[in-house]
Amino acid sequence: MVTRWTALAKDNIGYDLPGLLAGAEGTLAVLTRVLLRLVVPAHATATVVAGVDTVADAFALRDGISAAGLTLEAGELMTAAGLDLVCEQQGVRHPLEARTAYAALFEVSGPADPAEPLLGALSGADGIVDATLAGGHSRRLWHYRESHTESVAAASSTPVLKLDIAVPLRGMQSFLDELSSLLHNDFPGVRPICFGHFVDGNVHVNLLDVPAHRRDRVTDAVLQAVARFGGSISAEHGVGRAKLPWIGLGRADVDRQVMASVRTAFDPTAVLNPHILRFS
Repeated sequence: MVTRWTALAKDNIGYDLPGLLAGAEGTLAVLTRVLLRLVVPAHATATVVAGVDTVADAFALRDGISAAGLTLEAGELMTAAGLDLVCEQQGVRHPLEARTAYAALFEVSGPADPAEPLLGALSGADGIVDATLAGGHSRRLWHYRESHTESVAAASSTPVLKLDIAVPLRGMQSFLDELSSLLHNDFPGVRPICFGHFVDGNVHVNLLDVPAHRRDRVTDAVLQAVARFGGSISAEHGVGRAKLPWIGLGRADVDRQVMASVRTAFDPTAVLNPHILRFS
């Protein structure tokens, strides 16, 4: 049995085996126990939803928040189509008076009252069309973001095709524009609802009304676009079975050979989760 049962913050003796196992999808080992570090939550927080017309404007607000000395606890992006769908399905009012292409949700922490410097960041950022701010962790404002998954599932005539991807920050706007155009031209009737943790490039692409016989073709088109933008076909949730045919879009032959060698070293008979993460 291999163990790393130590509470040391820094321990760089040899390879980072816990880090390796964290992304292995159960193919390298069976974990028998884990050591966790609890983090004290921020004492003073504030939440804002800001309406913007471009992704660049959302990033500009992020930069203004940092410049104001606030700590960014979360940064989420929603589209007009996604917000409209949530409001329709959840029976709630739109969070903003103005209609904008995107809405950025930020939760920040800072001094005793972070709302005041947050207001300053909002007033100093170009491109903010409208905004609503609340002290603390606002369940009301977070509800708009957290209800997306439930709402798209209720609104789609087919099981939602969910593609968890990441793209470079500089190309996010262009990727979203190309995705919309691609689906409109090649797959009319498929409705994209995109949202996610945009400050680290993560986009949850949810595709509604995708006929069963077209799921692979739609998936291929979207993931090919991700690859063209230098992104990752699997940002948070791993490759699993569903994305195996496209693993070559994100890892070259030599990468896959190295990963196959690592797996063989840990599990020479391939008995651990044998049907996922095949590299050849």
